[in-house]
Amino acid sequence: MADDGERARAPAYQYGDFPYLFWDLAPHATLDVENDFVLGRILTRGTMEDIRRLVTLELIQQRLDALPIPEHSRWFWRLVVGEPGTLVPGDAPAVRAG
Repeated sequence: MADDGERARAPAYQYGDFPYLFWDLAPHATLDVENDFVLGRILTRGTMEDIRRLVTLELIQQRLDALPIPEHSRWFWRLVVGEPGTLVPGDAPAVRAG
């Protein structure tokens, strides 16, 4: 994940820099990673490289509960960001067999 210093030096990205993530948004608009919809799409559809370039660990921790993402994705990101006390054994969401 990008640290705050790295993010401060990083160029301002546009939605068009990531057409596979934001095909439906204005390509020349500045990418707003603090928007819940945008952050949710990055976390559920982005590559690890996209996530590292665009998102800080702190941002995920702060916004995770508000994001419009499936519960299994939220559960995964809770494991990644290591929120203490939020998961107990057997707490995983139910997954249906295909």
